[in-house]
Amino acid sequence: MDWRRFTEAVRTGTPDPWWYTVLHGGGGKSPPPAPDYTGAANAQSAASKELATQNTFANRPTVNTPWGSQTWGTGQTVDPATGQNVTTWEQNINLSPSQQAALDSQNAIQQGRSGAAQQLLGQATSATATPFDWSSMPSAPTGAAQGGDIRGAQMDAYQQMSQMLQPGRQQQQAGLDTKLANMGLPMGSEAGARANMQLSDQWGAQDRQMIGQAMQQGMAQQAQQYGQSAASINQQQQLRNAGIAEEAQRRGMPLNELNALLTGQQVGMPQMPSFAPAGQAQAPDLLGAAQAQGQYGLGATGLNQNIANQWGSAIGSAAQLGGAAAAMF
Repeated sequence: MDWRRFTEAVRTGTPDPWWYTVLHGGGGKSPPPAPDYTGAANAQSAASKELATQNTFANRPTVNTPWGSQTWGTGQTVDPATGQNVTTWEQNINLSPSQQAALDSQNAIQQGRSGAAQQLLGQATSATATPFDWSSMPSAPTGAAQGGDIRGAQMDAYQQMSQMLQPGRQQQQAGLDTKLANMGLPMGSEAGARANMQLSDQWGAQDRQMIGQAMQQGMAQQAQQYGQSAASINQQQQLRNAGIAEEAQRRGMPLNELNALLTGQQVGMPQMPSFAPAGQAQAPDLLGAAQAQGQYGLGATGLNQNIANQWGSAIGSAAQLGGAAAAMF
């Protein structure tokens, strides 16, 4: 600041062009030119594209293994959406000679299986063309196993045993009558009645024994009949199941053979080892920097204006004081 000119202006009270300019904030009202925001945005976009291109190149390494190699090729084409030239990429997998020979063999085997499966397709279609013929299958069992009438079996057993004992009892009765007659005992005598009573008691004991045997025999006969009935039903069901299984196998065998050929060993792509891909760096925030620069310029202009206004007020006050002092002297 020119303090001499400031002091002279205060003493004389005369205006000074230089201080007039300072007093009114001369040179501090015009803000700095605005930053090139569009240029900053375009520069930031170009930096992002360049980083993306570098990252893409970094993640396209050539990989070599004992089984083969993986390489990348580049080309150029026009993006139909933007009309700009863009880079195209091509990935190539090359197998080692032994792996390539194995792949060719697998392809040949698979082709042969496909041909054989195609021949079986007609058989499979013909086998399943007609519905399953259930009427030709052995009939299914219609009821549960039965053991017969146990009471009837017991009665039959008792009657059979009784009939077997009847001739012997007739002989015993005739022998007793002959014995009593030879002893001179008339029919209806007390001694004859006692002898017949003893014979009847003997026959009653035999009858009670036969009843027990008949009950056991009837139960055994019922169990035997039940077992025979169950065996017959089981055999009938087995025959039916066997017939159904055979018919199902006949219908499904061509289809199973077809599936076995189609689901055989498949040709697999060799797996290349993985690697740590390169990360993409962030583009510089050029647009943000331009905005910050503009804000700084506006702030600096306002600060200068504020300082100029304060100095102008100070000079004006000093000029008034100088004029009053000159009038007094």
